[in-house]
Amino acid sequence: MAKAKVEIVGDTKRPKDAVKKAVARAIERRLSEVEKSITRLRSSLKDFEAEHNITTERFYEKYLAGELEENIDYMEWRACKEILDDLMGEKALLEEISI
Repeated sequence: MAKAKVEIVGDTKRPKDAVKKAVARAIERRLSEVEKSITRLRSSLKDFEAEHNITTERFYEKYLAGELEENIDYMEWRACKEILDDLMGEKALLEEISI
């Protein structure tokens, strides 16, 4: 897969190499944060699955179809799944960036 290339163009107050390194470090830090959050969310989802004896995918289908009662546990499970989906998308985008 091709990487998205980020280039520093125009005038900067700092040397362009320093700006590139700062941007690369910021992306690396964010990617690390995202990966840690993904690990925690996956652990939470496994706990929900074990407690309710159903996969997250099946739970989510039933939840969206209105087949499950509204309760705080299910709302938290849904939120964990949706946040995980968002973070997986962000991770994929960050991994495509090349400085």
